[in-house]
Amino acid sequence: MSKFLKFIVHMVIFLAILDVLALAVPPFMGINTAIIDGTKESNMPKGSVTYAEPVSVNELKADDSILVQEGESVYRYKIIAADAANGSFDVYDQTDVEAGQKTITLRNTAPRVIITVGYIGYLIIATQSKEGLIIIGLVILFLIILFILSELWRKDKRIKTAGKLENAED
Repeated sequence: MSKFLKFIVHMVIFLAILDVLALAVPPFMGINTAIIDGTKESNMPKGSVTYAEPVSVNELKADDSILVQEGESVYRYKIIAADAANGSFDVYDQTDVEAGQKTITLRNTAPRVIITVGYIGYLIIATQSKEGLIIIGLVILFLIILFILSELWRKDKRIKTAGKLENAED
């Protein structure tokens, strides 16, 4: 049981480190991140993070996905037809089939979507409220308790096996 508790503790810590790295490292590599935290209007799910690289509009072609920021809102669109010379792109929203296509104008560069990852944005959402910070603190406290329990369980086994060895020598 001790090993299982330590496995849980190490797995949660490992996933938390991966989450923090996935949120912190890409901006240093020139990759845009759009974190959907529920305060922005978007066609992407809450808690998702979308990674996009800025590319020249001349490199964009049909079937590429792009991020379009309209004020505080962030939308992911798929390109149907591209006219890079005029900067005119026909796009549609993959999440809303009934919305139809629309034409947008892009100049110079646009963020081309690399990948959208769900759920990892919830860590950022949690840090923006008192309740979220309390939950993060409770999770850390729970991990500490689990680690202590696993150590106590292991010591208990050592004491039992040491007692058996002493009895065997007598």
